[in-house]
Amino acid sequence: MGPERTPEERLDEIEDRLAALERRVGEGDRPPELSRPPVVSRPPEEAPGAARASGLTGLSVPLILGWAGAAALVLAAAYLVKLGIVSGWITPARLNGLAGLAGLALVTSGVVLRLRDRSYASLLAAAGIAVLYLAIFSAHLLHGLIGATTATALAAATAALSLGLHLLFRAGVFVAFALAGSYAVPLLIETDGGAVDLGLYLTVWNVLYAGWAVWLARRPVYLAAAYASFFLYGAVEPAPEAWPEAALFPVGWFLLFAVAVAWYWVRHRRPLDPLAALLHFGAMVYFYVIEWRHLDVALAGATPWLAAGFAVALYLCWWSVRAYFDTPGRAGREVVNGFGAVVLVHAVWLAGVADPWTPAVGLGLAVLLFTAPRIRALNPWLGPGWWPYEVAAYVFYGVGYLLLLVGWEAGSAQVADDALLVLYPAALYVAYFLRPRGLTAKRKGLLLGVAHTQALAAVALLVSRWWGDPATTLESLWLSLGWAAIGVGWLWVAVVGGDRTLARSTLGIFALFAGKVVLFDLDRTDALVRVGILAVLGLALYAGGWIYRRIEPERKAA
Repeated sequence: MGPERTPEERLDEIEDRLAALERRVGEGDRPPELSRPPVVSRPPEEAPGAARASGLTGLSVPLILGWAGAAALVLAAAYLVKLGIVSGWITPARLNGLAGLAGLALVTSGVVLRLRDRSYASLLAAAGIAVLYLAIFSAHLLHGLIGATTATALAAATAALSLGLHLLFRAGVFVAFALAGSYAVPLLIETDGGAVDLGLYLTVWNVLYAGWAVWLARRPVYLAAAYASFFLYGAVEPAPEAWPEAALFPVGWFLLFAVAVAWYWVRHRRPLDPLAALLHFGAMVYFYVIEWRHLDVALAGATPWLAAGFAVALYLCWWSVRAYFDTPGRAGREVVNGFGAVVLVHAVWLAGVADPWTPAVGLGLAVLLFTAPRIRALNPWLGPGWWPYEVAAYVFYGVGYLLLLVGWEAGSAQVADDALLVLYPAALYVAYFLRPRGLTAKRKGLLLGVAHTQALAAVALLVSRWWGDPATTLESLWLSLGWAAIGVGWLWVAVVGGDRTLARSTLGIFALFAGKVVLFDLDRTDALVRVGILAVLGLALYAGGWIYRRIEPERKAA
């Protein structure tokens, strides 16, 4: 063993080694890298602590267990109430007190556990809210321990607690519970104030949820409130003595939710998507039905014009909102136009126009709505969401024509009805020749088919009014002459204009004419009239074939 080295000698040796390493690095050598074990990545489902997803529902196992556990706790509270009622082993006051304490304990436990796992702890608090509602409704409905006012106040406080928990947990289940509890009270608690007290109660919650939805950007919240309030108020029978308070509540809610929709739109820059547009439209139609019942009780004469005012107010709201957007969205425009079309058909036309004028006004409105898109000056106002009014135009035309036929009186000299019989098919013929944009070949054929059918029906009705029943003798000859003139006349027009679609459509007229002769005229008419009808049919068919050859020449055999 050599002599022990001093600390100075050791330091000199270390410095020599460092200098040697520096020289090696400077000459391009690299110190050897330490070998590291390869890192093996685990799939997410195999990582420690990760929950395996359920192949059936896509929910995690802890979430499924949590929901099941919360539901079991709510069922336990419900069975506790039922057991106490059946067995009588505990007084109702203590029973409902225990249920209320259990609900508060669940809420408190969820709030405490949120520091560890907020989303999972929210299930416990949500179960507590459900148990609190159960305790309140049981105490009032089953045992009569508290009055209606107290039960309403406690339910409102529970709903407010649920909204507060929503702010704490940011879980939508608390808003759902708050909505359910708020609007379930009128179904479970009867009050003596009728529509007025119910309207005041619902107004408070509607204002709260409308503001809540806009503040937290939750559109389904004010939609659920709108449906719930209109449903509950619609269950109340309107009374004339309750006017105007009872009828004003739905009007106020309609304006409130319209402002909420506009405010939400502007604040969050989110126009309506198709599904949201459909839900908004359903809520507005629901409001319209409810409000019509209330207005029609006290103000039957002014109801149509008040209903039209709702559509005007909605359009004013829409036009004020669209100023904030370069492209305000098609879905919102369709909702407004859809409500306007409903009001125009029902309030203005069916309810606002006297019966003798309904078919005439319907034809005029149909022509106006079909013509409006062809006017260039109106295009900026109509936009792409005009189709609800096109549907309304079809309703005006179809229902108006049916009302004309239903109100027809054979033998009465009503020149206005006679003119409408001619004008209805004439409007379709004009629409065909104007060739609206987007009119396909099938739609053209359908249009001509309806026009021809109405023209043949018009001839039959006019003959029955002015010459008698066409099922008898000579009148059948006049009817045959009229149908033959329609078929040959339109076929000639088709040849002159080179319109094969129109030419082919006349084949249906000739087929109906021939069927009428074979099925009815040959059995019901006199011999001489029968000869005349067959002569008319033969000449019409031959003339039709002669004219048809001009536009559809036969193909020569190869």
